[in-house]
Formats: sequence, C-alpha cells, structure tokens
Amino acid sequence: MRYKLKFLIENDIEMDINYNLSLAEAIKNLVSPKYIEFIDNGAFALNGRIYKPWTFSRLLPDKYLINNSKLIINNGYIELILSSIDENFLFSFLEGILRKKGLSIQNCFLPLNSISVINNKVRNILLCKSISPLIVRDYEIMNIKEIDIINEVTKSIKTNLISKTKVFKKINVNAEQINIDILEQEKIKKKFIKIKTEKYLGFDLKLKIEAPEEVNIIAYNCGIGIKNALGFGCIEHLKISDEKIVYRI
Repeated sequence: MRYKLKFLIENDIEMDINYNLSLAEAIKNLVSPKYIEFIDNGAFALNGRIYKPWTFSRLLPDKYLINNSKLIINNGYIELILSSIDENFLFSFLEGILRKKGLSIQNCFLPLNSISVINNKVRNILLCKSISPLIVRDYEIMNIKEIDIINEVTKSIKTNLISKTKVFKKINVNAEQINIDILEQEKIKKKFIKIKTEKYLGFDLKLKIEAPEEVNIIAYNCGIGIKNALGFGCIEHLKISDEKIVYRI
C-alpha cells in the first residue's frame, strides 16, 4: 500500500542537500514507539539482519534550486511518496502525521495539505522508475567498467528481493524466477552518497522486473536495493498513477 503526502509551504525553506537521514528520522518519529520496538526486536529478521518493511521517495517540490550543499525549496507544494508492505506501519504513521498536521525535518516544518491513496496494480511484469536513488552495497565502483556496473546492480537487486520475499512473505524464490532489465541505460544518473561514515553509489534509472507477483509487490511497496527505510530505492510505475485523495486540509 502506498500514500502520496502533499505539503504546502508559504515561504522558501532551506535544508542540507543530503537530507535522507533527517527525513527518515522525521518519519520514524511519527510512528508508534511500540511499532519501532517491534521492528528493532527482529519482527522481520533473516540471517541476523533486520529488514524494515517501508520506503519513501525523495522530496518532490514544485520549485527548488541547489546552492552548493543546500537545497532551497520555494514556496508551493511538496510531495512525498510513502510505501510499505505492512499496513500497521502506514496506519501508525498516518495517525502520527494527522496528529502533528505536518512533518518536521531539520529546522523546517512542512504543513500537511492532503493525503492520497495510490492504487496501482502490481503484476508479474513491473515497469518502473526510481523516485529515490537506488543503492546496492558499499563498494568501490568508480573504476568498474560500465557493463560490470549494470551486472552488479541487477544481481544485487535480485539477491535482495529473494531475501525480502522470504522474510516478508515466507516464500522461497530462486534467482531463475526473477529477471531484471535496466531500461534506457544511456540515461542512468549516478551520484555518490554518504550515509554516516559509509560511501555508496546511487542510481536513478528505469527498470523492467519480471518475477512472481509476490516479489514485485515487495519491490513496489518496500523498495529495491538496500537502505530502503532511509529513503533509497523507492520505485514508481512508469504509467500514470491511479490515486484518490482521502484527506485534505
């Protein structure tokens, strides 16, 4: 299940361009502490790793500019997509944001304007684009040949989806059941991302994922690659979304 949150700011705001950790913390702060404890205690754990069943997009403002290390968002609307395989997470978050009437990130407050439900059907073929950078793992990739980067990215997405399907759906799938093609490879955008002390290479791209429907549902609702709960690897259908406003101020 996925929601589109729309905020309306009356004045320009400024924040650090690397705001993912701040946004992840802001979202987490609106969720029930009991739910966070439930997750941290291993509700969705596999081989010693805790998987978090949600992801979110980058902030999507109407108007913005980048000045050195700062993101300046001009007055107007800002959208945020929030998605999860677990309705308990979404309901807890919605309860929190409706109570606070907005989202606090860094020194900025984003007043809530509306909430929409996005009702896209997910089948065994998923044509999608990233709406937050995809990262796969922390490795030195600068000197790897372009074709090897593509192979590494698709292999890592596939391995990660196999693990997520097992932990979230209790279903075992194998690599032969999943086929991933990166579309329009010449248009891939890459950027280096620092998360705390670790460096990653992020990708904005378009994908075709052919897999059992359960796998694609997880890819769509939980993200692809790693660090999804920090706002990486969120994807959206290439086609126009079917959405319905369920709350408006």
